[in-house]
Amino acid sequence: METDSYHNKLSEEVRRQYDLIGKIKSVNIPLASDVGDRIEGLLSVLNPKLLNSGLASFVREAEAKYAPNDWRVAIDSAIATADSKFVKFENVHDAIEFGIRVGLAYITSGIVSAPLEGFVGLEFKKRQDGKEYFACHFGGPIRGAGGTAAASVVVIADALRAHFEYGKYDATPGEISRLKVEVTDYNDYEARLQYLPSINELDFLLKNIPVEIEGDPTSDREVSAYKNQPRIKTNRIRGGVCLVLCEGFAQKSNKVNKLLKGFAKNYKIEDDFNFLPEYLKLKEISHAEKDGESKEESKQKVLPNYRYLEELAAGRPVFSYPLTSGGFRLRYGRSRTSGLAAASINPATNVVLLDFIATGSQLRVELPGKACAVTPCSTIDGPTVKLKDGTVKKINNVKDARQFLKDISEVLYIGDILFNYGDFSEQGHLLMPSSFVSEWWERIVESKGEVAIEDSKKLKNFEEHVAFSKKYSVPLHPTFLYFWSQIKYEDLKKLIEYVYTNSRIEYQKEISGDAQKILYLPLDDKIKRTIEILGVEHYLKGNSIVIEKADAFLFTLGYGKISFDKALLKIGQGFSNLELLKELCGIDIKDTAATFIGGRLGRPEKAKMREMDTNPNVIFPISDGGGVSRNIMVAAQKSNITAEYGLFHCDKCGIDTIFSTCDICGSVTNRLRYCRVCGKRTDEVMHHGKATVQKVKQTVNLGPYLDRAFKRLGIVEKPQTIKGVKGVFNSNGDIEPLEKGILRSIYGLNVNKDGTVRFDGIEVPITHFKPKEIGTSVEKLIELGYTHDIYGREIKDPEQIIQLMQQDVILPTFGNKNENAAEVFFRVSNFIDDMLVKYYSAEKVMNVNSSSDLIGKLVVGLAPHTSAGTVGRIIGFSKTQGLFTHPFFHAAMRRNCDGDEAAVMLLTDMLLNFDRGLLPDSRGARYMDSPLVISSKLDLESIDSEAYNLDIVDKYPLEFYEATLNYAKPSDVKIMQVKDILKDPDKTIFFTHDTEDINLGVNVSSYKTLGTMLEKVSQQMLLQEKIRAVDVSDVARIIIDRHFIKDIKGNLRRFGTQEFRCVKCNQRYRRAPLIGKCTKCGGNLVLTSSEGNIKKYLSLSLDIAKKYNISSYLNDELNLINIELSSIFGEKVEKQTSLLAF
Repeated sequence: METDSYHNKLSEEVRRQYDLIGKIKSVNIPLASDVGDRIEGLLSVLNPKLLNSGLASFVREAEAKYAPNDWRVAIDSAIATADSKFVKFENVHDAIEFGIRVGLAYITSGIVSAPLEGFVGLEFKKRQDGKEYFACHFGGPIRGAGGTAAASVVVIADALRAHFEYGKYDATPGEISRLKVEVTDYNDYEARLQYLPSINELDFLLKNIPVEIEGDPTSDREVSAYKNQPRIKTNRIRGGVCLVLCEGFAQKSNKVNKLLKGFAKNYKIEDDFNFLPEYLKLKEISHAEKDGESKEESKQKVLPNYRYLEELAAGRPVFSYPLTSGGFRLRYGRSRTSGLAAASINPATNVVLLDFIATGSQLRVELPGKACAVTPCSTIDGPTVKLKDGTVKKINNVKDARQFLKDISEVLYIGDILFNYGDFSEQGHLLMPSSFVSEWWERIVESKGEVAIEDSKKLKNFEEHVAFSKKYSVPLHPTFLYFWSQIKYEDLKKLIEYVYTNSRIEYQKEISGDAQKILYLPLDDKIKRTIEILGVEHYLKGNSIVIEKADAFLFTLGYGKISFDKALLKIGQGFSNLELLKELCGIDIKDTAATFIGGRLGRPEKAKMREMDTNPNVIFPISDGGGVSRNIMVAAQKSNITAEYGLFHCDKCGIDTIFSTCDICGSVTNRLRYCRVCGKRTDEVMHHGKATVQKVKQTVNLGPYLDRAFKRLGIVEKPQTIKGVKGVFNSNGDIEPLEKGILRSIYGLNVNKDGTVRFDGIEVPITHFKPKEIGTSVEKLIELGYTHDIYGREIKDPEQIIQLMQQDVILPTFGNKNENAAEVFFRVSNFIDDMLVKYYSAEKVMNVNSSSDLIGKLVVGLAPHTSAGTVGRIIGFSKTQGLFTHPFFHAAMRRNCDGDEAAVMLLTDMLLNFDRGLLPDSRGARYMDSPLVISSKLDLESIDSEAYNLDIVDKYPLEFYEATLNYAKPSDVKIMQVKDILKDPDKTIFFTHDTEDINLGVNVSSYKTLGTMLEKVSQQMLLQEKIRAVDVSDVARIIIDRHFIKDIKGNLRRFGTQEFRCVKCNQRYRRAPLIGKCTKCGGNLVLTSSEGNIKKYLSLSLDIAKKYNISSYLNDELNLINIELSSIFGEKVEKQTSLLAF
């Protein structure tokens, strides 16, 4: 199916559902077809008149004039809005402020909530000469916009400042000093900044930026110096200010400068930013010393990066130390399920690493970025391990990994990790030297011509490979190579001497008729260790080291080709390892172990129905009436409950009610307000000169409401538990009808803050699939529009590889009923149909009798920091805990696949049950993570630009591999990427490495299946001891220093400032009441912090410290903590459980 036809089919179904639900109730989610529509829909929550105001058309015309994503579109739209071309404003301040929101909304494609909550507002402040200037206020949610968008606000605001002829910001010395201290404090105490400008940089920027970067406090901590500045209203740290200034304008200054060169004059702001070239020079000078150090490294242009180890948590293993031999071997390419920050490893690696890594698990990595989600790829190399009997084996499949798992004593090499070129391009990271792999060998062969290519296809054995390499001057194939660069020259020399003087050769005839050499060497511990590090498969037999299929090993050492005397002569000529081997065997020997990268377990994979605190079934407040579990059935048994509700009146029934729709007659009720002065209900916003409120504490008899709800639904067997909420956080008191809670309880569904049921999952990319992998028949796929595989053949076989359509989704089904998306959405579908039939008296629309009926149903994807949902279509289910969908779909949600999660909801559930009135009023919760607008069509020009770097070729060119050896910049090498086909969305895209099945490997991390922290840490340390690429003593130090000691100290601090809690109603007290019981209900009081919670890691820390010989400093600190705890709680004989017990 062509992309246009596919999009039209989805849009038709979306419109059909809108029309269907629209006949039943009002749908308050605008439907958008492009960025202009999304901007109108998003910002209409602040000004409903913006819908269909002409702004969307203006944006389309501006894009046609300039180009999509051009900053001039944002600035023109902002100015036009501020000039009241679309909506009339009460004053110029409101007009300019809304104009800035429009500009930012365009820069962020109308998807994220930053224009609503990240940009808090505009303030006019007085310059020292009395003229007014702009102060742009930012909050924490500006982070969701990204650095470039945050920087754009400064430019957009300045263009508006120039247009309306306001003054420039004139920072005082005190304000400059305050900001320098504030940035440092934020970075030290609140959150690590991605980019921390130097003091000189901050000083220069603050003296020149034409608008003030202001903000609301985001922390209780005050700045450490320069408080009480007259024009800054708070002394507390303002996170939004630090983010915009540092991660926004400072970090993206080069990009801002380049963009402004093209259009600054058009808006009369060229003089406002002419300081940028000088700032860029200052920025370069500020970091010159660090850069100079790296340039001095002649042999190693990229130094080990330990940053990914800084936040190591207990129970989450380190798999490899930075650039350490035996770690993850970097391999270039893209599997069907990698790219957009995700990486692939051999499924056998998952198993050998004791199941800690599952599909979808996050790895924190050394490079090219900070993190990645992990997926399986069976066509790259797995681990090389040493068994307890001394055998060394290469393991490349799950079956072998499971078979030998218990016998593994050491993981010599973890195996490959597959990163695509696009990730290096996105991060701007230097290309690291590629190991010599089969695909590189194939490119060399291709460079030799068609005859060489045809001859290479006929190669059957080692001897033929040798002859081929000599004939065409091609390096020996990596299948016959070992990790020769990983041993010292002296060890290689000793190995050569030992092999030449101690070898015994036998021959074994293969089925093919070829004779394979079997090498016997007398057992020598040092020689054996050298052979182990080389990764040569062997075993012990008596007092001999036995290497089967030793032809390649012996040939590479020149054994049988040259005499021992000649070999010794070559050894003494000062060659490198690989040069020496070439001299000995006469064929080029490449490095198969060029780059190893570090990695550790980040967050484990996740796939689960979203749950709020206490897992409510309905947004219905009952305060403490239902006990700790908020059970509405318990609350209904009481005569009255008191909670905050909205004020409504039904004219037809002549009664006051708490519902916006009368639960007796079904009529829409009138909303009333409450005057706090006279205590009366009114419909006036102001009464007695004071603002009235829509929500007030009321005492209601819940029983009749609940009885009517059961009667309306025709339910006789009532559920024992229907969970409500303690209170609602919206200002209008809107709540859900009880009928929704009853049905959700019956179907075991939890409600989200906006009235929908959501399913969260780790984001995993996939560009191609096989029907067998997703459990969908070929016939059904053809019905959905899939007709041909990527090679143009008609789909007939479940093993064929098919290119995924851009908005299709493969849901996870591994786990219990709330972790199985098919099970969850099956129940949601039945809930929807029951609501339609029993509550709305309408017909069913879902008609789902089994999970297979969900195929073809529409969902909406939404990332946590966004406010625009993207429509998707279910086409199948994986047996993992990963949310598989196209990289474009992830990018449409403004996400990548570095281990973060997103949510999906059934479209019908959203249209039927989403209620904007339910959303909390607090910043960050009001609009963020809420589907304020829905996009039915995925527009490639509006998705996150990271997806444009995804490479789409079936092989990398020879020039690429050669360039990596020189640490080339990604921009120095040309490989086709998504950005090259934006005008041709129907173009077939490819991958470089296939995998047998996307469901291979481990589907749930052992981190999640192991119970206690002791079990997790015990298993972690067992693994750390086995991995050659890990410093186990250092891991022990980090766990104790950065996790356990911090936890113990933090809990001890909380113990001294703890509250008291009522076990019955959960009321909390800073100090215990004199009567010794809860003053609300008379329940018993308990402490909120216990001795056990403080000491839970103490014995474990002491045991680890003793076993792994950590530093005396850390040991002393642990002993001092132990003494302090003993003095507080008294001497106790603690039963310490040894790690060896596990």
